[in-house]
Amino acid sequence: MEDCMARKANFVQDTINAAETAYKANFEAQVAEWANSKGDSLLGDLASKAMDRFSSADDIQAFINKHLTDDVVDDAKAAAGEAQALAQQWSEEGCTSTTARFLEGILKHMNGG
Repeated sequence: MEDCMARKANFVQDTINAAETAYKANFEAQVAEWANSKGDSLLGDLASKAMDRFSSADDIQAFINKHLTDDVVDDAKAAAGEAQALAQQWSEEGCTSTTARFLEGILKHMNGG
């Protein structure tokens, strides 16, 4: 990708534009049909709302720019750090092996053995 970006200044924007065009030409109607057929479900509602709100890559970028504040980034970094510490502690305390043995027993029982 770096080679493409070095050779063509607008590579990223051109790729986004091409993807957006391909989506609208090839998949948008199918996605809308699926969302409408699932209108009484959470995923169907989410897909319909997303299609109503976002009609282009620029719409998505504007939404991200509006909501991705420094506080949100700081919170995400803190959460990632906590998740990493928790995973490390989980591993150091032998929880992985204990959990694996527990799940192995359940799965063996489910498979008749």
